[in-house]
Amino acid sequence: MGAYRLTTAFLVLGATLYYGPLVFAVEGADQDYLAGFAQAFTSSTNVDFALNIMWVSLLGFVLVGGWLFIRAMNSASRNMDTGRPISHDQPQDAQTLTPAS
Repeated sequence: MGAYRLTTAFLVLGATLYYGPLVFAVEGADQDYLAGFAQAFTSSTNVDFALNIMWVSLLGFVLVGGWLFIRAMNSASRNMDTGRPISHDQPQDAQTLTPAS
């Protein structure tokens, strides 16, 4: 239940961060009292701010990709460890060594 709540919270946060600038900056550009907001959320006027957002996003992407890679490698090694061990000291069963007639 905790993972569902966390996922829902992230979805709401992402939707808010997407729709907030969309509605107030793009649609509100015609309004005089929203002109400052529209200019603040335009990447061509705030290049440094947009660049920092890009670097933070790239860092998050790399961290999530690394975490998924490590989980996949741990899962693969765990599945390989549960297999039947190979014993080189004992001879194989006699039935498997006889050729079929």
